[in-house]
Amino acid sequence: VCLRATPHRVINRSGRDRYSIVFFWDPQLDFPIDTRDLGTRWCPADKEPNYKPQSYGQHLKNLLNRNYAELYKTIDGASNEDSENLKKDST
Repeated sequence: VCLRATPHRVINRSGRDRYSIVFFWDPQLDFPIDTRDLGTRWCPADKEPNYKPQSYGQHLKNLLNRNYAELYKTIDGASNEDSENLKKDST
């Protein structure tokens, strides 16, 4: 199976060198993710969060379904119904 990378592009307009650092993060699937934990810079106290709290496992499932929906349909005999259920879960 060949997986395509998620399309992305970085344009450095600063005129200065740019450094990239590899960051590996692999939390437990039931680890809670809540944007309110990021502080007021990313989620002001007087504003509703942009994203609902969810587990890392749910976030990962939604991410993989968005990026590899066609591939998911062929893994382990998953049906189109399975893919539709994943889409419903992500909303």
